[in-house]
Amino acid sequence: TDTIVYNVHIRAEFRSDLSYSGTRDAYILNHEQQHMNLATLFSRKANSLFKLQYLFSEKDFLELKNKIESEWNTTDSLYDAETDHSRNKEAQVRWNRYIKEQLRAKDR
Repeated sequence: TDTIVYNVHIRAEFRSDLSYSGTRDAYILNHEQQHMNLATLFSRKANSLFKLQYLFSEKDFLELKNKIESEWNTTDSLYDAETDHSRNKEAQVRWNRYIKEQLRAKDR
């Protein structure tokens, strides 16, 4: 059988044309920045997992990609639900701290 080697690199990319940009309020912009930070966390997680999978089929690749994408979407939705799209300031502070800690942990 033929072996296919995938060289995969996932990155979070900011697209201003798809971004919410209706405000210059620093608090709201911070909330939106945390969405980008979550995307960055999950792109790092994906890259780490793909490095561990040296050889795998296209089916395995898609299953792993879909699993990570699902986890990211779930986490991103939970972030908006708990922060009430930034209106719950206590939850926003908790998420800011959590995301910052996770980014630091992934930098190590």
